[in-house]
Amino acid sequence: MDKKKVFVTYSWDGEEHEKKVLSFTLYLIEKGFDAKVDKIELQEQTGLNFRRMMHDIFLHSDKIIIVLSKNYKKKAENNEGGVGIEYGYILNEINENSKKFILVAFEPYSKDIIPIGFKGIDVTHLSDAKAMNKLFALLLDKKTFNIPEIGKDLPVIEQDEVPYFEDYLKPTNVTPADTTSIAPAYTPVNVNDFIIDKIEKYNHFEYKFQSKLKINLHNVDVLLKAHDSSQHADYIVKIEYLDEKLSSDVVVRASSILEQIKAYYLQTTRKSNIKTVLIVVYNENAGNKDEVERFKKWANNHVASTSSWATKKFIISANEIYNFNAENIF
Repeated sequence: MDKKKVFVTYSWDGEEHEKKVLSFTLYLIEKGFDAKVDKIELQEQTGLNFRRMMHDIFLHSDKIIIVLSKNYKKKAENNEGGVGIEYGYILNEINENSKKFILVAFEPYSKDIIPIGFKGIDVTHLSDAKAMNKLFALLLDKKTFNIPEIGKDLPVIEQDEVPYFEDYLKPTNVTPADTTSIAPAYTPVNVNDFIIDKIEKYNHFEYKFQSKLKINLHNVDVLLKAHDSSQHADYIVKIEYLDEKLSSDVVVRASSILEQIKAYYLQTTRKSNIKTVLIVVYNENAGNKDEVERFKKWANNHVASTSSWATKKFIISANEIYNFNAENIF
């Protein structure tokens, strides 16, 4: 691989400054760069030889390092000597080829060392190993940190939960058939909480668990995001509790909302493997046995016929939630 050709230019500010510039140039050579520094006698000239040298430098160097100092600023702005000529060359080129020119300083940054034409351009203070690493990155056109590839999945925005309005109207406890053998009754709100808690406690390490969020302005009870999308689907779970009556409207609405959520989620995450789950819990006092059976059959058929993707469905009574197995979702 060809070595990077680097030219170091500076203002003759005295013997000590020249030694430091020379030491810096030799250090660059040691680090693998084809580095050169202008001759002191040419730096002080204003004649044809210096102009020719500058032309060759600009033409053949990959990078030009400009060592700033108070004297460099003074000579540049007053158009003095070789620095003045060089400054004019750089101003003509730097806007069109900004990566070619690198400003450095041996002293801390201050306005006293920055010529007016270089204002707003980054200056590397050569003070420590971190600064040298930055300089090497600039010389090699490399970055000092890794930029990952753009991910396939866009984030899902978590939105504040707004309770469903009917939850405010008349919360009624679930009345279990046998209160001596099961846990206390649950209200319309905490039936959802009970099932959400069951899903969360089911130890499925392949998924990130989220609950009570909004997707596309719709309430979602549980979102299970697969850590490895190539192996597992994401699951969107919606829970509906029918307290007083077996309402077909609630099932129709929930099924429609799931369809909208799936379509939005598919578009925003660019995932193709998405599964939805509808859990309908009904109060056994909401209808007689025959009505319950007809309702369950209708609900299963409706969800199956209206879902563009297969939606897993559970139609269970309030008593059955205590034995609900979250594993059946997967």
